[in-house]
Amino acid sequence: MDLKEIRGGVNTGDEFAQGFVCACAAAYAMHGHDVVVRETLDAGGYTSALKMRKLGCEENDIKVLMPILKEIGARRRKMAT
Repeated sequence: MDLKEIRGGVNTGDEFAQGFVCACAAAYAMHGHDVVVRETLDAGGYTSALKMRKLGCEENDIKVLMPILKEIGARRRKMAT
């Protein structure tokens, strides 16, 4: 049985992205290593809440990662100037 069958035939987005973001959120929530999580998210291209939502990531995971996503955005804006 695959995930699509378990969830009633509904495609819930990119399952790898969902797992990746969930793992990052769990690591941050449990250990607070924001530098490691920030670099991991940035390297993976998961740099905005909007992109994570489009990929079907859990809202709770996005909420946990929001401070890091804001920091990534601020660093990118700073580098662009």
